[in-house]
Amino acid sequence: MMKKYFITILVISCVFSIGSGSVFAKEYESDNFSKAYKRFEEGKTNYTQAKTDWENEKQNDSQERLFEKTKDLLERSIDVLKKRNEQLRKRVELKEDVYKDYSDEIIKTLDDDSKNLENYLSNLIESTSTDTLNDVSLKISSHIQEQQTYLRKLVILSHIDQFENTTFKTVLDRNDKISEKIKELKNLGIDTLTVDILVKSASDQISSVRDNLNILRDEIKKQAIDSQKLADIEKRLISIQDAVKDIYQIFRKIAIEGNNLFSNKK
Repeated sequence: MMKKYFITILVISCVFSIGSGSVFAKEYESDNFSKAYKRFEEGKTNYTQAKTDWENEKQNDSQERLFEKTKDLLERSIDVLKKRNEQLRKRVELKEDVYKDYSDEIIKTLDDDSKNLENYLSNLIESTSTDTLNDVSLKISSHIQEQQTYLRKLVILSHIDQFENTTFKTVLDRNDKISEKIKELKNLGIDTLTVDILVKSASDQISSVRDNLNILRDEIKKQAIDSQKLADIEKRLISIQDAVKDIYQIFRKIAIEGNNLFSNKK
């Protein structure tokens, strides 16, 4: 009996990995998700106490309390997940510039997920035995992991696209303007060799950033994104951002050198 109840810990762990309370609650402290998460925390405390009582007493009434508290905790877990879906849906709708091409798919995934959660809740409410309860908990646990992996992939892809269409596009536009300015210097008969070397360095790094973005995007589309892979992606994105900073440093050097060349021509 006791071993079967440990299965519910899987669900609790998954809920933490999804919401982690802090990330969402800090942004919307008074929203429905935050309230549901607080109820979940209360339910977890009740469950822990009931489990401790059963371990200490091994009595039928403590076993019944553990069953009811476990069932209650699972119901609260489902409520947290549903509210989290509502919150993420709102987030996607409000930030269309970020999610763009992925917004419809993310919203559809969230809506389908909420329907599945309703089905799990119905089965949970009807549960009267330990076997049935743990069967529902296993389904919820498996479902959470699958849904989170898929949503995580869509969200990461949307943020990579936003980076490419905003920050990196600004780099490309700046590079084009620099090329035009260098042409003007050459038309004035100015030797731009020193600037050309810097421009070549910037162009090489721009190509490298573009290649790394495309490689990363392709990998994300093909692979499941677990926590370890997510950490790797974050490191690679930071590396790409650092490379962009380096490109801007080169741009500044080009500007200084270009101004010097123009001043000397006078």
